Amino acid sequence: MLDAVLEVNERERNRQGWRRALTVAAISLVALLTVRLEAFPPVVRLGFAVLEAIGMVAFLVFLSTKPFGRSDYSGVFWAWWFWW
Repeated sequence: MLDAVLEVNERERNRQGWRRALTVAAISLVALLTVRLEAFPPVVRLGFAVLEAIGMVAFLVFLSTKPFGRSDYSGVFWAWWFWW
């Protein structure tokens, strides 16, 4: 029972992390798109560019800490040069 509660809490923390990361990525994308607008002064556009760069780096750092796929990796035997 305790394991199930801990697992549910861990999944919820994982979902919150993904929500935050996707929010940062969306804000960075919006900042990237607004940098191209000529209606803003150059200082504001520079601020948007800096915001976009920091947000994208933060999103990439988040992605680099997350495992993707299954954890049944069994080595590099799948590479084409090992088939010969």
